[in-house]
Amino acid sequence: MENNLTLLIELIQQEAIIIENFVHSEDLKYKSFCGFLLKYGQAYPKKIKRTFTGEERQCFRNCTIGILENKNLIYCEGYAINQIFPFKTHHAWLINELGEVIDPTWDNEDGIDNAYFGIAFKPDFVCKIANKTKHYGVLTNERLLRGFLRNGLPKNSYLAKDSL
Repeated sequence: MENNLTLLIELIQQEAIIIENFVHSEDLKYKSFCGFLLKYGQAYPKKIKRTFTGEERQCFRNCTIGILENKNLIYCEGYAINQIFPFKTHHAWLINELGEVIDPTWDNEDGIDNAYFGIAFKPDFVCKIANKTKHYGVLTNERLLRGFLRNGLPKNSYLAKDSL
């Protein structure tokens, strides 16, 4: 578990440094998605068996449905590394009240070395974004993401780091 999690964090940090050295936009609070993610996100090293299985390649949809059907779950979005495909991927997953990952899209059974780093969003904010954009995923809409990079996340839209 630590190998892929360490790799994921290193990849995010490296990309943030590289991009921030080249972006000279004065109107952006965060010059890169990775810098933004490092500010608001955190690692989620604990995983448990999934309680339901969603559709393949539909992580944003699966997790939005997950929070609608189970009020005890929290929607997370950021980067993840799948043991089978060891490249950082924009991904969504769920966490429980203990901060344990439940991934309805990727297999995360014991022994599988998936790694997760992202932002835990409040359910009402996730639903508001889905209704506004008519798409699943909080950080998948380019116009909204540009606003988040410019101004940061709205207050009360996410759970503070280590608040679980």
